[in-house]
Amino acid sequence: MYKTHKTIQIGDKTFGLGARPYMVGILNVTPDSFFDGGQHCGVQNALARAKRMLDEGVDIIDIGGESTRPGFFPIDTETELRRVLPVIQEIRKMSTVPISIDTTKAQVARKAMEMGANLVNDIWGLADEAMREVVAKTQTPCILMHNRHEVSHQDVFETLWRYFDTQITLANRCGIDSSKIIIDMGFGFGKTKKQEVEILHHLDKFVEIGKKLGVATMIAISNKSVFGEFGLGSKERDFATVASTVLAAQQGIHFFRVHNVAANVQACKILPCSKISE
Repeated sequence: MYKTHKTIQIGDKTFGLGARPYMVGILNVTPDSFFDGGQHCGVQNALARAKRMLDEGVDIIDIGGESTRPGFFPIDTETELRRVLPVIQEIRKMSTVPISIDTTKAQVARKAMEMGANLVNDIWGLADEAMREVVAKTQTPCILMHNRHEVSHQDVFETLWRYFDTQITLANRCGIDSSKIIIDMGFGFGKTKKQEVEILHHLDKFVEIGKKLGVATMIAISNKSVFGEFGLGSKERDFATVASTVLAAQQGIHFFRVHNVAANVQACKILPCSKISE
């Protein structure tokens, strides 16, 4: 039986689950980001973007040094470290905002936390034993995303349930408490577009998975290709992202990984807290 948690502590900040929607601002410091085309690559550009997000009301800044866009080229650990560590260091000098490190490499996660990161965002859901060990040893909160090399054609919500139940059990066995875990259904990874549309139209079922497992939930659909199923081109997805954020918040999802922080923060201000379930 999983225990329900009412809060999650990330860095110096306690997030009350259900109090309001929390925005996780995306800061890609890569030259090949699918959304911003590398415009935030480099410390000064990244720092300027971080400052804007802080002004816009961001709750967490998620820094990624390796693109995971379709057809991406993997990079080595040293290259990723050179991209992310100086940015973490400079943001930490100006703010205590929680910083998330978006990485699949245990060494990058460990170095990022030494520099001041407070959250590990792993698109492989802590499948790597070394990553689990780093997270457990440092007692750092983490985001587990659903991801598979192959696509399962069974019921998508059953697939999500089995995956997260397995990954959370592995994490718990390593000493990672469920109170430190956020799950992300993984739009754009290991699913058909039909399955992604089904998830988007039935977010309440994902929320129920989170409740049953006793963990916080996140949606990371910002400007994703699933919006193409509704006839929206790559430059026409900002409004759809905001609509998805409001829809997901109404269903009870807690965290929202977004590019346009200001638009999503402003849209969620109309939501009564009573509509956001705990």
